[in-house]
Amino acid sequence: MDIDFKPGYIVLKNGKGPVYVVLHSGPRIGATIDRDTDADAVASICWRKTGGTLVLSTVPRQQEIGIDFNRDSVDAKTALKSWKIVQTEGGGRYKNRFAWSACDMSDYKNKQRIYEGFWTGISKLGGVFFLVHSTGIRIGHIPTLIDVITFNGMGLKRKTAKEIADKLNSKYGPFFLGIKLVHDKSISLKHETRLNQVFAKKRSYILEELIQRDMEKIKKYAEPEIAKRLEKELTPENFMAGIESALSRAETPRITIENVFSGEKAFGPKKYLVGKAKAVVEIEFNEFLINHFPEKSAEILQDFVAEVSAATGSISNAK
Repeated sequence: MDIDFKPGYIVLKNGKGPVYVVLHSGPRIGATIDRDTDADAVASICWRKTGGTLVLSTVPRQQEIGIDFNRDSVDAKTALKSWKIVQTEGGGRYKNRFAWSACDMSDYKNKQRIYEGFWTGISKLGGVFFLVHSTGIRIGHIPTLIDVITFNGMGLKRKTAKEIADKLNSKYGPFFLGIKLVHDKSISLKHETRLNQVFAKKRSYILEELIQRDMEKIKKYAEPEIAKRLEKELTPENFMAGIESALSRAETPRITIENVFSGEKAFGPKKYLVGKAKAVVEIEFNEFLINHFPEKSAEILQDFVAEVSAATGSISNAK
């Protein structure tokens, strides 16, 4: 095994195989959960079994301190102007687009050098890339346990992705059904702990987006009377009643295609990888699944890698 420490990331090579990239594996700074918890664990377990290359980010993704490699590069004027903005709730829209901000020109040039070195370096590592992320536990994500992002079919044909997902949902269906009850309980508990945030008078731009997604799923799955009551009056009691009703009526959690994410904000991968490699797939694991079942998550990912290998004619040593 070869290990190469680069500015902002680590490259681990273990023979031929796919390239696993964890863009948000860097340290968490502060109370906000900005890293992709346990995505690095699942990617590394799978990588040891399939061989290939593992890339781990080693910088925080907060734009004022570190770099979000999933976002786009930024010009010096915008980066300097944004320095104070990204440290407030008002920086949400900036963070959704750009990879870093800077306190001065020296800081800007250093971050720009690391960002460009990262993408230039990993784009040469192979022809098939799996970008492994994790996503939060919330009602707005049901019925997703694993979301597959194809970049509008340019990273992987959407038909191919759906065929693979259907095959693996059939294989792992009994497992998914077996964890549904505890998965649902984890969603309820998570939302109970967020009630103060949800009903605070001043809510962040990002939280407003998430609440809207939660409300859409409650409206879709909950009993009509409960959903209408919540739509009419957003209270803690109505919110939790809507969640419980939606969970009781929702289908078994499963692998989905772009149910939670579309790759819209993955400006870095789209610029440097998509269309330039045989396959580029973003895999979003529900935090519940990878926190409690990392080995099973890696097994499912390994099967997915093998199916992509068969479909694209690459990665001969995959499972």
